[in-house]
Amino acid sequence: MVALFVRLKWALTTGRIRVAPARTRVAIGIGLAVGLLVSGSLAVTLISLRSRPDLAVGVIGTFFTLQLLAWTLAPLIAFGVDETVDPRRFALLPLPPAVLQRGLLASSVVGYLPVFNMVVLVGAAIGLSTDWAVLPVAVLCCAVQLATCVVFSRAASTSMAALMSSRRGRDLGMAVGIGVVVVYTGGSILLNTHTSTGGAAALAAMRALLWGPPGSLAKIPAALAAGAPVRLLIAAATALVFGALGWWWWSAALRRSLVTMPSTTAGSSPARAGDLGSAVADSVRGTALLVAARDLRLAWRDPLRRLPWMVVVLFTIGWPFILRDGSAGMFGVLLGSVMVGAQTANQLGIEGSALW
Repeated sequence: MVALFVRLKWALTTGRIRVAPARTRVAIGIGLAVGLLVSGSLAVTLISLRSRPDLAVGVIGTFFTLQLLAWTLAPLIAFGVDETVDPRRFALLPLPPAVLQRGLLASSVVGYLPVFNMVVLVGAAIGLSTDWAVLPVAVLCCAVQLATCVVFSRAASTSMAALMSSRRGRDLGMAVGIGVVVVYTGGSILLNTHTSTGGAAALAAMRALLWGPPGSLAKIPAALAAGAPVRLLIAAATALVFGALGWWWWSAALRRSLVTMPSTTAGSSPARAGDLGSAVADSVRGTALLVAARDLRLAWRDPLRRLPWMVVVLFTIGWPFILRDGSAGMFGVLLGSVMVGAQTANQLGIEGSALW
């Protein structure tokens, strides 16, 4: 049954390419080439850390933690779940939840993004192998890392499948996306403005992440090579317990999603007095105004349109105050104006009925 799920996901993935137009296939090919180039560059960077074993464990452990966060938050930021592994599509099939869970786990590693992650993890395994004798253990740790990322990503998407199909769920995804941008920007600014203490703070954060999952996986090859059984057992136990908790969370969410249905529907909310349902387009001008008003309202309700404008407002108002020293503030203002102009032009790339 697991092999059947893998073949089904492979058929769906390749079928989209076969039926796509020629220009879409060219775009997919370019995207794959760029993804392989970026992942290969990251893999080479991690491999180069093999000559710095004191730094490799901390950097790769931090990478493991950030990779898990990215996989877990992806369902929120992407405003939905992957339809090819949505468990609700298998609700009517006579499959036990345990079999379905194993099949979804195997099918989740079939695709473009899992392949890019595998390339980077191969580089991480080589970077952790200070001695070639521990390379098989490092490869096993990276395989456990990929499985942990898939389990927590599927658990999060299964738990939030009903929520992400609503507008509130998409608003939550928008808030998470803005939060990621703010945290990344703030962290970069703190590290760059406090150069003397930023390096020490970064090293302390890396050491702290190594004690928790999944950063502890990066300590296993080094502990094995150094002959430290206590550190090895603690790191392995931390990673295994964390993976077991993720598997239990996914199992509970999967069973619940197979036997429950959302309590509300798209048409269950009453219309407000200010809605456009009573408007009548009795002329060309009236039709244009009606459609434009409708599209403006949908532009604010649609997170895919609202998120870029929120990011523009954040950088336009906040960035000049961050770069207030010297003449750098002027470039912050210019950045905001460039982003506003680019986002205004990008509105033509969004399909909207008012653009006719």
